[in-house]
Amino acid sequence: MDRPASSQARLERFLVCGLGSVGQHCVAALKEFGVSVSAIDKATPKNWEIPNLPRLLDDQKLGCKPRRSTTAFVV
Repeated sequence: MDRPASSQARLERFLVCGLGSVGQHCVAALKEFGVSVSAIDKATPKNWEIPNLPRLLDDQKLGCKPRRSTTAFVV
């Protein structure tokens, strides 16, 4: 069912899974819209491509290892 644009909910919180090159650029792009961005990754990135990227994150969890196979959905 389509809703008129005026009644659509605004997304204000995002989770970026993986802080490699693409993930870092996603964080930077999302922050330009003034939204809350959290990130998870298996380890701290060895190379931060975006200066001060950790300061852009509202929350981050590093060292996360899935217990079993999971599926992620991107909207």
